Amino acid sequence: MNNVLHLLALCTLTAAAFLGSGKTFAVIGDCADATLLEHTFSSGASWALCADVSALHALEVSSVHYRAPGDSQRSVLAQAHVAQILMHYHDEPEARAQIGQLDNSRNVTMNVNNCDGTLLLAKSEGPTVCSRIETPRILAKYAQRPSLQGSSWELSSALQRDGLLWVVSVRFSEDGQITPAITLSGKAREGTDVVADAVTDVVADVGTDVISDAEASGVDTTSTLPESGRQLTRATILGTWRLVFNLDDGQTDQVQQFDFVLDPLRGNRRSMQIVPMTSESFASVNRDQFRAWLIADPTGTGYYLDPSNSGFNYGGTQYNWTQFDLAVTRNASCERYALGNSSHSEQSDPTCGDTLDDFVSGELIDSEHPALWFSQSRTLSPTNEDWPAISHFRQSFTLLPYDWTESSPFEVIE
Repeated sequence: MNNVLHLLALCTLTAAAFLGSGKTFAVIGDCADATLLEHTFSSGASWALCADVSALHALEVSSVHYRAPGDSQRSVLAQAHVAQILMHYHDEPEARAQIGQLDNSRNVTMNVNNCDGTLLLAKSEGPTVCSRIETPRILAKYAQRPSLQGSSWELSSALQRDGLLWVVSVRFSEDGQITPAITLSGKAREGTDVVADAVTDVVADVGTDVISDAEASGVDTTSTLPESGRQLTRATILGTWRLVFNLDDGQTDQVQQFDFVLDPLRGNRRSMQIVPMTSESFASVNRDQFRAWLIADPTGTGYYLDPSNSGFNYGGTQYNWTQFDLAVTRNASCERYALGNSSHSEQSDPTCGDTLDDFVSGELIDSEHPALWFSQSRTLSPTNEDWPAISHFRQSFTLLPYDWTESSPFEVIE
């Protein structure tokens, strides 16, 4: 029943995605050292952005603009990139940082073997970005009329570290949705002799299926593969994205927390409660209240961040920020990595810290566009399909456009 109610709430928000102002926005500006990329769909919807590939975090997009059919081009994101990936093997005491470190890591050259689209952003070693068009999906459905089909444009690049391949991608849909994702492949790590109490710091719980005390104390932290006779180490993976919004070039964007609270005295209805987040702070997903967040300009136009795909909790105590799903900070150019930031920050700025814990200091968000740090966790329990290479591991979430145009730009209902 809760899932149904959540779906109804999301449908209400999605239906309102293109209802609103329709004001004019500035076009995309200079990309500096990045590369201008554009794509236009058959409906007339289009995306324009600056893209670059970093040896520290792979793909980065900036100055992202979207245009709905018949509408003006609008600014949506100032910057988006992976801020950290923590990988904790369950037979080790600490997690390994995968992002923001140059040792034993490199960008992967894209070619016809790992890209079924167009090769872009050629560096000295070759192309570093794969651009591809996703197969059509249902875009909209009106009454008994045939459904409308829509496509999406995906950009991806890869980073290799310690025998693992991290593919970082961002998908831009025809209707304005944005879907950042992290995909893992590469060689699975073989299990080692387990030391008691080796992994008491970091465990994960999956919904109500919590990892047992035996595993948390260092017992049975591997998955046995009968056919190969090998043991592969389980791991908990925490991926964190840094999203800097720029919905209104002239004014500061706002962040609001949405809760849908169950009221038994009103026939178990769920009333929507909205609380503004006006200062730097942490927040967690509340599944009982279907919690989500809206990033909007002063007119209410913006993006709805739906965490319904966040079904795991990262229970680490090594860093405070890993216990939360979301952090909101003032945008600072030197605050780029949730862990290990000081190694690559602008040392001339004394306010920069080393971790996301340093960035969240309660400062008011009143003169800068907000930076959102959104985290997702998954547990990798290897199976036969993951030997000798991990078959598939993906984390993703979706930003839904909210309250953009007065009517749907894709179909006129008579």
